[in-house]
Amino acid sequence: MIQKLPKIELKLSKFDLFLEIIGWVLFVVFWIWIILEYFNLPETIPTHFNFQGEIDSYGSKSSLFLLPAFSTFIFIALSWINRYPHIFNYPVKITEENAETQYRIATRLMIIMKITVQTSFMLIFFIVIQSINGVENYNILLITLLIFIIIIAPVVYFIMKMYNSAKRNKQLLIKNKY
Repeated sequence: MIQKLPKIELKLSKFDLFLEIIGWVLFVVFWIWIILEYFNLPETIPTHFNFQGEIDSYGSKSSLFLLPAFSTFIFIALSWINRYPHIFNYPVKITEENAETQYRIATRLMIIMKITVQTSFMLIFFIVIQSINGVENYNILLITLLIFIIIIAPVVYFIMKMYNSAKRNKQLLIKNKY
């Protein structure tokens, strides 16, 4: 049986609003950067690299617009879903007592994910631009690992935070019961 979670209208904290602004700035800067670079690029550009960092596929420069297009889709999807924290999947049981705290943790995670996704796509774009300019000494395996860490680390951190918060809440309930 699926648990029906309480619906709570959350107002973002000042720090969350600050993070949202960072996300939006990265979003806009990424699009501007792509558009400005586009006109200076050759018609054919690298589109894929093997794990040795060697270019193993080329394509049209217009294929670069896939990067901000995907990041835009993810950004909009995360922004939309973040308005409904009661539909998220939580690693802890959500109760009336802990719902607001858990929702705040989860919505902050979504905001951070918007920033990390934008940053990751911008890093990929930077590598493509650098390879076009003749810089080829990138360790793609290391960069792939870095992107993986940039995206996974906040998820792990916030899940741990949810568990710790739920544990503290449970201890307070037990303490107040006696």
